[in-house]
Amino acid sequence: NLEDSRFVESDLTAARFSGARLGMASFIKADLTGADFSQAHLERTNFIECQFKGVNFNGASMQQPIFQAPDLQGQDFSGMNLSMAQFREANLAACNFSGCNLVQTSFMEADLNQAVFDNANAGLAIFYGSNLRSASLRKVNLEQASMQSCQLHYADLTGSNMTQAQLGESECEGAVFAGADLNYADLSHCDLSNADMSDTKLFRANLHAVIQQGTLWGGAAKVMALGEDSKRLRAEQWKPRQGRGNNDADR
Repeated sequence: NLEDSRFVESDLTAARFSGARLGMASFIKADLTGADFSQAHLERTNFIECQFKGVNFNGASMQQPIFQAPDLQGQDFSGMNLSMAQFREANLAACNFSGCNLVQTSFMEADLNQAVFDNANAGLAIFYGSNLRSASLRKVNLEQASMQSCQLHYADLTGSNMTQAQLGESECEGAVFAGADLNYADLSHCDLSNADMSDTKLFRANLHAVIQQGTLWGGAAKVMALGEDSKRLRAEQWKPRQGRGNNDADR
């Protein structure tokens, strides 16, 4: 039982924590290269600026852990419960989150390039500002997910539930949304150039000021969506008039 323990700048290379209880424990700038956390209990465990090369989290129970600036590239989290976990400033490129419970999980400004989320439950998850280029999010529950200002170039969101998802100002060039449920979603100011929006559900979806050059809309319920709001657009484009300045020295 290692609950509430603190490991500060510790060399824990190849350490074995398999099955250990590490609730509320803190690993701060620790070297966890090759460490084994399989089947460990990691409730509210903190990992702050640690080294994770070759770490094993298979079968670990993670409830609300915090990962600060981790490099977990290529890690396999498939099928795990990561609900309410926080991945801050994280390198999660090519990670496997397929089938995970990611409800209210935070990936804010994370690198998720080529990550796999297929069949995951990511309702209310936070992806704000994340790099999701070429990521696979097929048949993912993203209801009310926060995905504003994301890079979604060539991402695959086929068949996903994105009801009330927030995607404002995201870059979605070449992304595939085919068959996705985008009812009530906010896509205002999205770049949908060359994206596949075919057969999407768009009831009351906000398509204000979207860029849609080369976008495929075949079979989409676009007529049910909210189009460009001219008053909002004028307000967004408004700039204060440049007045003529007074120069007392010239009087």
